Formats: sequence, structure tokens, C-alpha cells
Amino acid sequence: MLSDIVEPVAGGKAERVTPLGYKTAVRAQPRILAKLAKSDPRLKAATMLAGAVERVGSVKGADLGGTDSKAGVSDGGATTRVKHAAHLNIVEALSNGWLRDARGHIQHGPARVLMPLQRQRGNRQEIKAFPALCAVCVYGKLLDDLPRAHGWSAQTANRKALGDAFLVELEDVAEGLGLGGWDEGLGLQGVDE
Repeated sequence: MLSDIVEPVAGGKAERVTPLGYKTAVRAQPRILAKLAKSDPRLKAATMLAGAVERVGSVKGADLGGTDSKAGVSDGGATTRVKHAAHLNIVEALSNGWLRDARGHIQHGPARVLMPLQRQRGNRQEIKAFPALCAVCVYGKLLDDLPRAHGWSAQTANRKALGDAFLVELEDVAEGLGLGGWDEGLGLQGVDE
């Protein structure tokens, strides 16, 4: 979609980023994220996740001569990749409810499941939290796509249950990242995808 991008500046005013006469191409958000208020910590957490994933793959390496834009020998962007990968590991831990010890090491446990299987039917699989978070926040998938991809029907009851569980997961990530909790006055008008 094409739109004008503005950014807030000091004094409560907005500064136009897109030049006059032009439009900037932006990817439309999945409906569940588009329904969140811009100030909602869950939307900020989703944006941070997408940004970290994008940055891991977009870090420029050194040239063939081994030099960098700064003086000295480049590490090929390894330090920056490690920083963003560590951020992704923290988001994955928060998404799954895993604990971190005093030194910051993640204590891996079972993966959080948003849609558990109560009984096996056909090719139905459980929908795990972190892959669902990445599918929606990073790759722009709709919640309708997730049940179908895992053998579930996309009926309203499944979408509602998945949407509720997804927002709880996103809230846990936002709180864990220090972005704040979800306030009843913010955000979502309806979860139905």
C-alpha cells in the first residue's frame, strides 16, 4: 500500500518523512495487528520482532579487502548479527514463557502451544507460539492462514481462540521487553480475523 510517512518530533508536532508529491510503499499489517492502537505495547513488540529479524539478514559484511567503513579490520557484521540474534532469542524465550537465570542464560523448556490437540484428527498439528508469532509479525500471515496450514478448519471458533492466545503471547513478550502491559483502554476492537 502507498502512504505518507510522518514521524513525531519534539513539541508534539509531526515531521513528514515522505517527500511532497511522493508516496512510500509500506506493507499492510495483518488485521490482528492493524486493530491495535499505535501506542499499544503489543504492536511495539511485534514491530521490534520484525525489525530484529530483518536486521539479522541485512547486515552488510566486509568488502573483499577486509576493510570496514571504520578504521581497522571488519568482523563482517558478525557482532551486529549476534546482537540481533540474541534479541530474537530473548523474544523466543518470552514467547514460550521460558525463564532466564541471574546471568541471563535462557532455561529452555517445552514450547508454548497456542492451539493444542485434544485428539488427533487427520493431519491436524498443534500451533506453537513462536512460529505463529513470526508468521504474523515478520511474514505478514493472517490468522486464517495458520489453522489451515496446521490442518485445522478456519472456522470462527478456531480463529477466535487462536487470536486470543496470540494476543496473550504478544502481551507477555511486550511486558518481558519492558514495553509495558496492555491497558483495557488501548487497542483491539475485535479479534475476529
